Amino acid sequence: MTKSIPANAMWSDPPRAGLVVTCAPLEIGAEQANIMPAKARAALEGLPIELVVVEAPVFDIPAALGAAERLIHANIDLVVWLAATWSFDSLALEFLRLCPAPLLAWGLPGMETGSLCGSQQLIEVLTELERPCVFVHGALGDASAHARIFDFARAAAASQRLKRARFGMLGHRTAGMTEVAFHEYDLARQFGVLVYYRGAERLLADAATTPTAGAEIIWSRTKQRCGKCAVSDEEGLQA
Repeated sequence: MTKSIPANAMWSDPPRAGLVVTCAPLEIGAEQANIMPAKARAALEGLPIELVVVEAPVFDIPAALGAAERLIHANIDLVVWLAATWSFDSLALEFLRLCPAPLLAWGLPGMETGSLCGSQQLIEVLTELERPCVFVHGALGDASAHARIFDFARAAAASQRLKRARFGMLGHRTAGMTEVAFHEYDLARQFGVLVYYRGAERLLADAATTPTAGAEIIWSRTKQRCGKCAVSDEEGLQA
């Protein structure tokens, strides 16, 4: 079942990150992959993010597609791709074809497992394909790695949520004539945002039908912050 996103929670909810552990069964360290999702969950529990963990390691195409199916219905903002060992970069590509989220490749210290090598290899592939990605190196409990994860999570969440946003603009342009408003192209191209205009006549009509109780509270607080106020209550409430 797809997790719904209330409109008022789009900006207040913490970033929602999927966590996938990947490995290649014949690599040194693959035997640790089964317990790594739980260990990673415990290591990241202090971060102000919502973590959606895929409990089974991804080591082949069916597992990659299963993880993608799980996380796409969770409406994740990004995926943390934690390499227990070196693994095939094609598994991440299979995942991203179904769940095209920004990807953070997490390489763990150590030479024999190939985690670092595989993570850097994946970043090279994703960079060539112009996919949003970042590389992090550090142990599961590494505070600097956690900080990098949180930074990327916030950026990814902002980017993903802007794609679902609608901007309101005071004033008006010719309705239905997007080509005359060049800045709308830029916003749509960069973020996926749509702009809706609200003309002066609509603003005045809304103001005339808006109850004054809420405005009175706001106006009273505004006057308290300003100190001496030369504006009448009638003008302040109208504004």
